[in-house]
Amino acid sequence: MGYPTKVQLISRKKTADQYYINFPRAIAMAMNFSKSDPVEWEIADKDTLILKSIPVLSFHAIPTFAALLCDIAIMLYAKRYV
Repeated sequence: MGYPTKVQLISRKKTADQYYINFPRAIAMAMNFSKSDPVEWEIADKDTLILKSIPVLSFHAIPTFAALLCDIAIMLYAKRYV
């Protein structure tokens, strides 16, 4: 089932024009989107745009500098006493 929509143009005096495409809530829910989720447009051909969700690392998945130092210390300690 398709969901027809229109391309909207926002004209501004001091900055470049912007185009907007809105999609229904049903699509957002089906795609499990949340507010401010990053997405990426891909041009497949002249008549086809593909909207891709960009995976985001959680805050806890990104190691901190202190955690990296602890890992290095553990590795050095293990090498010394093995």
